[in-house]
Amino acid sequence: MMSKMQRFMLLITVLFLLVKKWAYCQTEVPCGQLSVDRTVLRVGSNITATCYFCVDNASTSVSWEYGHNRIPADLYFQNSSSVSTVSLVNLNLTSKDGQVLTCKSESGESYSITIITGYPPEKPTDLHCLSHDLTKMNCGWNAGSDSNLEIFYEVCTGSSLKSCSNLTENMTEMDFILFSPLNVKITSRNGLGEASEKFLLSEKDIWIQAFVPEISRLIPDYLSSTLYVEYNIIRPSDEKLMCRFEVLLTEKLEVIQESSLTSNIFPTNWTWNSYIPLECTAFSVRARCKYDDPFLSKNKSLWSDWSLIKAVQGGLWAC
Repeated sequence: MMSKMQRFMLLITVLFLLVKKWAYCQTEVPCGQLSVDRTVLRVGSNITATCYFCVDNASTSVSWEYGHNRIPADLYFQNSSSVSTVSLVNLNLTSKDGQVLTCKSESGESYSITIITGYPPEKPTDLHCLSHDLTKMNCGWNAGSDSNLEIFYEVCTGSSLKSCSNLTENMTEMDFILFSPLNVKITSRNGLGEASEKFLLSEKDIWIQAFVPEISRLIPDYLSSTLYVEYNIIRPSDEKLMCRFEVLLTEKLEVIQESSLTSNIFPTNWTWNSYIPLECTAFSVRARCKYDDPFLSKNKSLWSDWSLIKAVQGGLWAC
């Protein structure tokens, strides 16, 4: 029979072996992976990557590639019989999808990881807005140089800047402002950092542009050489509009008559008395409009795009 001392020593030995095995399990080298500290890096950064192969001695015949280019052997070294490490400096290969870093062994093992390089976002600048209906406005800003990374935006508005929305594009919709300036804070974020800027949005930063009118019908009166133009336009109630009409020779699209019309209660027709008999040639008409209201004087008013050209057939007789 074992003495108490022998039993005690056996217990100590067993505990030692268990602790040794536990420690080995905790420090066991991973198998079958490629490890890097970061996968999103600033252009010009350095990186160290380690490849853990499952087959022993695999690292003695390993090769590395970055961006489909083979890495010189003097840039990587063998840590152990199944571990290889590579060090790359001044990474400057950029693409929106990143560049692939790959380690391979002659035994057939291959592991890859995508490295993305870019720049931190720049501060947003030049906040500007455009409104068509004087109720809502579409606002955008200059996001700066291309960072080569996906950028997310946070736009906060109001006196306390607590009304926020998250966006994936450098544009958003806001309520139209007429007299009271609006506090706006825009934050740009990507995988390398963030940049913010505050703006005080006022009327001078907002462009207004009327909707494009539609020429609905042309009615020629050949006896009096008068052309009646019917048109439609979407506009806010009681807003003063100026519309400009052009009459063109259809064959050459040459402007032969210009006329402007301004009104608060806007009519839906315009009349043109031709100095050329309507039956002698073919005419076309187009129109565009803009806001012409003194209450919007601080805003920058733009002409709408020209309407689609509408033609009336003439040339019924030789003149």
